[in-house]
Amino acid sequence: MSVSYEVSKMMENGFSLDKELQFLLHVYISQVNQCNFCIDIGKAVAMKECGSLDKIEKPAWYQSDPSFTPAERAALAYVEEVARTKTASDATFAELRRHFSEDKVVEITLLNAMENFYNLINRSLGTPISAGTVRGRVKVMHSPDEKPLLKGEILVARATDPGWTPLFVNAGGVILETGGLLQHGALVAREYGLPCVAGIVNATELWPDGTLVEVNGSAGIVRLVAD
Repeated sequence: MSVSYEVSKMMENGFSLDKELQFLLHVYISQVNQCNFCIDIGKAVAMKECGSLDKIEKPAWYQSDPSFTPAERAALAYVEEVARTKTASDATFAELRRHFSEDKVVEITLLNAMENFYNLINRSLGTPISAGTVRGRVKVMHSPDEKPLLKGEILVARATDPGWTPLFVNAGGVILETGGLLQHGALVAREYGLPCVAGIVNATELWPDGTLVEVNGSAGIVRLVAD
């Protein structure tokens, strides 16, 4: 999980590629590799950095959707072919080079290699703690008295202790950065019947307050939901 987060951060700051294209590639490669958590990471960071999920919600339709540019189509076709077959045809690579400089071709290739790597190791991210599925808006909290937790909101915290227990009355679900089945938050979530996922690295930094998410406590998955 830390690998996933650090690669996302490098994508934000370490490449000269257009930022929206970086996130578009990140999400699409994750979709090809069926890494649900990686998809959610990409969408969460894209929303935070770009303020929109427009094309990022529909990369699978890049070949027919007119909103995609020829350059975006070339890049998406290249990463898809490599992700599926571990190679790229001469025609696909030639089309990529028609739209990007040598430096950017190298960046796209590096991004693709790193994305495929952490998709493979991060497919089953998140620890299922308390069964059930719920949708609600995120409320990130660093202490139990930091701000009110409204009825149905998703409590996102690094970890909890007995001082947090009253908050679980209003929580619709719980997302924790650390801890296992016997930690305080896990025990209280199960007692209250709240869907809970733990082990989401940097969860308190991924989603701003008000973000709509789906917490699947049975599968250990947190998914970003479009409003």
